[in-house]
Amino acid sequence: QGKLFLKGIFDGYHSFHLKENEKGETTFNHNEKFTGFLVPLFQSTLKTKTIKDFEKMNTALKHEVESITKA
Repeated sequence: QGKLFLKGIFDGYHSFHLKENEKGETTFNHNEKFTGFLVPLFQSTLKTKTIKDFEKMNTALKHEVESITKA
């Protein structure tokens, strides 16, 4: 959980959820919720660049975990 200067200006709540699925694999859910009065000003960036950056991080994490489990 983070904030820009003071709570209520631009706050982000980041969460990761790991759950074993039926195949014995792990399902990974990555969420971010933004609140605060500045959020509407950054909505476009949040929907494009931020999501792309999170997807890149998730892909890198997937490759790292899979390379460890194959070793």
